[in-house]
Amino acid sequence: MSKENSSLKKIFDSALQNHKTNNFQAAEKLYKKILKINPNHLDSIFLLGSLFLQIKNFDKAKQLLQKTIEINPNHENGYYNLGIVLKESGELQKAMSCYTRVIEINPNYANVTYNLGIVNTKLGNLHKAMNCYIKL
Repeated sequence: MSKENSSLKKIFDSALQNHKTNNFQAAEKLYKKILKINPNHLDSIFLLGSLFLQIKNFDKAKQLLQKTIEINPNHENGYYNLGIVLKESGELQKAMSCYTRVIEINPNYANVTYNLGIVNTKLGNLHKAMNCYIKL
């Protein structure tokens, strides 16, 4: 492992530990430090986007989660979290598209089925919503 990769790993591990203990400010600084060194560090982009989702900064979360998906079009958690951002922002059809994509990638992702039920309920698609809840 190169010296730079070793250094990035240490910073990332520290960011992740801070994130897990809800020390969001420290985690955010560390993720951003990694992204200054490597702007396409997928895990940092995804986790920083997820952090922004947790603190309800939906604009920044949306931006980073979309970048996650651009880098890895099969990133099921990227689609899932983006779906949550879109649902919370009232973009229900787009949220449904994200959740549908997650199910295409992983048909057994139970939280997605639940959120699809919520979105379908909000859109008045009660039959589809019921099917989601039954599937759970």
